[in-house]
Amino acid sequence: TEVLKSQKNAASKMIAQAKKEGRDATSKRLVDFYGFAIRRQERFLARVNGTALVSEDPILDKWKFTNAYRILDRVSQYMVKNIIDDRANRFEFPRAHRMGMFLFRLFNSIETWESLPEYKYDAYNALPAIESFVEARRACGVTVYNNAYMMTPPWTFGCTTRTELFLRTLKHMEDSGDLERAYNSSDMRYTYAIFRRHEGFGDFLAYQFALDFSYNHLMFDYEKFIVPGIGCQRGMRRVWPHLKLIELPSVRKRLTINGIPSFPVLTVDGKEFPLRGNDMQNLFCEYDKYCRVRDDGKSIKNNFSRILSPLEQPYIPSAWRF
Repeated sequence: TEVLKSQKNAASKMIAQAKKEGRDATSKRLVDFYGFAIRRQERFLARVNGTALVSEDPILDKWKFTNAYRILDRVSQYMVKNIIDDRANRFEFPRAHRMGMFLFRLFNSIETWESLPEYKYDAYNALPAIESFVEARRACGVTVYNNAYMMTPPWTFGCTTRTELFLRTLKHMEDSGDLERAYNSSDMRYTYAIFRRHEGFGDFLAYQFALDFSYNHLMFDYEKFIVPGIGCQRGMRRVWPHLKLIELPSVRKRLTINGIPSFPVLTVDGKEFPLRGNDMQNLFCEYDKYCRVRDDGKSIKNNFSRILSPLEQPYIPSAWRF
């Protein structure tokens, strides 16, 4: 109770302080964050609409940042459309469906998923074949994993490769019933706890898997439980330098509920989808990267290519359309 009270008081204090527009540094920093989020979304919508990208921000012109909405990144869009909303597997072969969701996010690569032979749709009986196939490609110098997520070294758990570790974990989760429980769960905290107790899953990775499994459900409270990664923590402290770790979730939640003024909310088929808690977390992470370039004079990992084809219309999970 004391922790919750402390978080609530901190959130109220921080938001109240930030609302003194133009009168203190906190407000200016928050407005700067708002501006970054709006410009990032405007650039995404420009590509969707096939209009020219206006070069108003040299940092966004040069460097690559993820979209304001987590679900709009290229890999997540592919996963939702081709795996999560694969109705044949989803309703007729639920075990194959949930194991496919796990496998896809493990590699986090469209190219790797498409290269896997058809036995990927019967993953439970094909785990040794999948491991052999993947490691043979790695031995030939093929990039198998998208290294967007930092993972625990496999030898920590007595394995020689990441593939060996996570396919072993996948089998343990399926045999114990935990993967089915995560698949059927509509509570983020519970889903996260399931992944977190298995080998290879740290806080951040467990939360990312829980998010992917949430796209399978209609009723999901994205504000109830958030695991702020290191990037999010750094980004929030760009606005509130003295914010304590225990205060992060409640401040982020209040910002999500209040919304970002003038933010062009995603609209699909006439339905609006406001930013959710995980989206706000992602934005703070990207804001930290942005500030590292602008304020700290540092570089980040990926350059942005100006020669880009228009994006397809955003795809929303079928479970969200009701």
